[in-house]
Amino acid sequence: MIDRPAIHVLLMGESGVGKDNFAATFPKNMLVWHLDGHGQDVPYSNNKIIGRAQSVGALSEYELGNYRIPYRDIVAGDGGFVRIEYYSSDNPRQPYVADMLETRMSWFAQEQTNWKTLVCGSLSSLALENRLYEQFVLNPSYKDPRKWYGAATEYVERIIMGQKALQCNVIFICHIGRQQDEVGGELVYTPDLPGRLSYSAGRYFNEMYRLFITRNDKGESFRNLQTDGDGRYQCKTHIDAPNPCYPSYESLWQGWK
Repeated sequence: MIDRPAIHVLLMGESGVGKDNFAATFPKNMLVWHLDGHGQDVPYSNNKIIGRAQSVGALSEYELGNYRIPYRDIVAGDGGFVRIEYYSSDNPRQPYVADMLETRMSWFAQEQTNWKTLVCGSLSSLALENRLYEQFVLNPSYKDPRKWYGAATEYVERIIMGQKALQCNVIFICHIGRQQDEVGGELVYTPDLPGRLSYSAGRYFNEMYRLFITRNDKGESFRNLQTDGDGRYQCKTHIDAPNPCYPSYESLWQGWK
């Protein structure tokens, strides 16, 4: 078997295209930092690639500084182990997820040898969490709301920079944003991240993919992974992943030697 390096992926796509399904195909043991609502965690226990989970543990908690992190352990159909940690604020006017997750990332560096893959989904939700944290907790007296957005950009930058030294596979998930190209006037599709990160976030990842759906004449839908840029979408690969590519970890390595 050819040795495969760990890859750090920025994955973007519209809602409902199957971003978590793709992430769930990566090697186990897997740690998932889940920032979206309950229900979107289903792909990690019932995935077409790994099969239905053999067991799903009850919701538990562990202490992280001043916080308690809810988590669930899953033995996947391929025998791999998945842990999902849930990050959500009980009160949108007293949000704390941003502080909690930044603390969690600093701790993760000490335990990364326990995991083959880290999934963080989604960066778009995390940016919103931090903006609300700035607005209602840290700096509620600001008169200019742009400062809250600016702080959210800097926060997500710190999270992204924190993954650069990790030696396991990393997948950061985000949605797609739309901006108008100032020169050509055409729509350009970028990661749905605050401020300058919509254009610059991809430079901190060696892989940047877009997941999308196509339909044939019969109305059948197929999921595809774009791995190379085309002027409208920011995509790239350093492992020669096919373009387009079937959205699974194994499919990424067809051209690797």
